Order: sequence, then structure tokens, then C-alpha cells
Amino acid sequence: MSIQIDKGVPLPTRGLRTAYPWREMEIGDSFEVPFKEGDTTGATTRTDVLSAARSVYGASGKVKSQVSNGRVRFWRVG
Repeated sequence: MSIQIDKGVPLPTRGLRTAYPWREMEIGDSFEVPFKEGDTTGATTRTDVLSAARSVYGASGKVKSQVSNGRVRFWRVG
């Protein structure tokens, strides 16, 4: 069996969709989300949203977060 080798075919960009505006954000931008239902401390909400950030930015730590008054704010920092 012979398999053809193709050259110059661009690698597809990640098609992963996220409900959060990570790709549109510039450094210093932020957004806020309310705690998910049943999340009394914001820990689950924070973990889920930061996981979505890692899918876009990798594990490079380009996002910071802060929990306050039933909401979590996320900043793009790098």
C-alpha cells in the first residue's frame, strides 16, 4: 500500500468553542460571571471557566480571577 504525502497543507486552527470571550480579549480586559447553580463559594465556577481559558491559551497562566459577591471576575493578563 502506498500513502501519498501532501506538503503545504495548513494545520487547522482549534475549532474548540467556548461560551467565554477569550479569543476577543486583549490584555487588561475582563468579564464577570455569576456562580453556577449550587456553587456557594465560586470554586466550581472558577475552575470551569479557567479550564475553558486553558483550552485557548494553554497552561501559560494568562488569566487571573477574583471571587466577590456571588460572581467571579476573570482578567486576561498575558
